[in-house]
Amino acid sequence: MRRRDERAESEGQSTGPVRKEQPKRAKPEPEPRKPRRARELVRIEAEIEAQERAVADLERQLADDWGNVDAVAAYRRAREELEALFERWESLVESAQA
Repeated sequence: MRRRDERAESEGQSTGPVRKEQPKRAKPEPEPRKPRRARELVRIEAEIEAQERAVADLERQLADDWGNVDAVAAYRRAREELEALFERWESLVESAQA
């Protein structure tokens, strides 16, 4: 019996019980990750929205009193920051389309 097993093994045959291969379960595909640019676009858009609200608040303050020098300076800074955010957003959109 041992010789028969040795002979079968050397010929590539198996003498042991035949195992059926279990079908592999399909792994659930992970959700595709957003590219870095897309995540940054979402972040920039949220910053733009917050900055627009800040500018609108300052504009309401200035509508009542343009003599408030601190509010005028804050308004100018907020507008400059908003413009910089828009420029960054535009460059990200252009590079995403390329």
